[in-house]
Order: sequence, then C-alpha cells, then structure tokens
Amino acid sequence: MSLRSTRQPPSLKQGDAIAVIAPAGAFDPQKLEIGKQIWLDHGFQIRLEPENFIIQQYLAGSDQQRADLINRALADEQIKALVCARGGYGTMRLLDRLELHRLDGQPKIIIGFSDATALLSAVWTQCRLITFSGPMIAGEQIARLNYDDQNEYFSILAGETPPPLTSERASYLAEGQAEGALLGGNLTMLCHLAAAGRLPSLDGAVLLIEDIHEAPYRIDRSLTALRLGGHLDGIAGIACGSFGPKINDETLHWILRQCLGDLSVPIITGLPLGHDDSNRLVPLGAEVVIDGKLPGVQFLQSGTC
Repeated sequence: MSLRSTRQPPSLKQGDAIAVIAPAGAFDPQKLEIGKQIWLDHGFQIRLEPENFIIQQYLAGSDQQRADLINRALADEQIKALVCARGGYGTMRLLDRLELHRLDGQPKIIIGFSDATALLSAVWTQCRLITFSGPMIAGEQIARLNYDDQNEYFSILAGETPPPLTSERASYLAEGQAEGALLGGNLTMLCHLAAAGRLPSLDGAVLLIEDIHEAPYRIDRSLTALRLGGHLDGIAGIACGSFGPKINDETLHWILRQCLGDLSVPIITGLPLGHDDSNRLVPLGAEVVIDGKLPGVQFLQSGTC
C-alpha cells in the first residue's frame, strides 16, 4: 500500500459541472433522464457526450472510446465530479488506459459501485483519493431516493460527514472494535482485482463487501480465494451490505463465520449498501470506526474537503 496520505476531493457546489461516464455496460436512456433530472434539480450542470450512448455488444462502446471519455473528464478543469451511468461489466478492461495521474493535480469526486469497484480501487491505489460508493445516475436506485435520501446524498457530496452506516437489520456476527480506512466494494470484483494483481492493500482497513446474483458457494469461493491469497491479512474489520435474493441471511452468516470467523475482527452484516433498494452513499477511503456497541460503521471524517 502506498505511503501517501489520504486526500479528499473538493466538495460540490451548486452550479458545478458533472460528467456522466459509462465505464462498463450500456445504460437505459430513460433511466439516465430520471437521474439527470435529480442532479439538475439540485443545481448541477450535467455534461453528456455522444460517446455515452454507443453500444458494443455488452459494453458502452469500445475500450478506447470509454477510456477517452473518462480521460477527457479527468482533464477538464470545469468538471468537478464523474458519475458512473451504471455497472454491468467492463471497467477492468480500462485500467491500463486511464490517466488517473491527472487526479493528483485536479482531484475530483468519482461515484459508482458494483463493476465500478475496479475504478474506485484503482483511484485509491494510484492516488490515495477518497471516492464514493453509491447510486449511479442511470442505475435502478437513484429513482428510489426519496426527499430525505436525496438531501443526504447531496449533503455528503457537499462536505458533510456521513451519518453512521447502519440499519434495523444490522447485527454483529463477531463483536469487537476497529478503526481504519473503509475500503472494498463488490466482492466478485475485489476477487477479480486480486487475480489481476490490482487489489489495493487492505492492511489496517475496514473491508466493505456486497454482491448480487451470486450463489452461496460462489461467495464462499471469493472469500476463500481472498483469504488464501493473503489479501485479508491485517484487516481491522468487515462490514457487509446486501448479497441479494440468491442467499438468505442464515446461509450468508454461516459462510461468513466459516470463511472469516477466525480472523478475530468485528464482522457486521445487514448494512444498507449494495444492489437492493437501500444503497447509501459512502466515502471509500475515509476513516471509520466500529465501536463494539452500534452494529454499524461510524465515519470520522467527511469524504470531501
């Protein structure tokens, strides 16, 4: 892991320009219009380019087209945030084409989750810059954000420290206390990043994991692979979001105990993060604490400066 100190991107202000990027799968234009209107209603400019709407098989255009769109947004001084359209698959294919070094001179907010875990992890590895896991602009979830949810979403981007990540369903599988940077994302993507040699060091981190449409044995396999590869050595704690309808809580808890129970770190499940209706916006890379009382993650800093 890099010894560079954690950096925060500048907070968003009304009137700021936001670039829509499509690093993975093609998106539904109607869903984009819904998310776009929400951003417009909160006072932001939305930048769209023709390349956003290209479809190539299961991808939103060729690798070079998708990478060029991101690189132009990274280089544009007027763009203050890059928001992924949706997930799917394809972000890993871009990692060697992205000019992430531009974030050293012009740090920007980057928002996504699911397949975008590859992008967020690369930004952390190369730049030690906080990014955001949360609803994307053309995804399923942004239209479900009610008035209070939207206010929380945009207040976090404006610099407020997020409220604790917890819910009525949250519970401890293993109690304890922990403090560290909140890192992680989609479990399947984390496993593939490890296979590619691109997984950030998780030493001292609170690991956040979620997934969707994965059978129980595949979740077991991903966790076992990360464990055998030494990628979970030194983690401070584990925070689990939703894993979708293919696995019930009893089975998930059994797998987590089998694969992770002897790490002697706190393990929390049932957090409102992932592909379900409730997917909180959270800053990845921010310092957090698990205090052994509240079954959840408490933020010690905001995601922006």
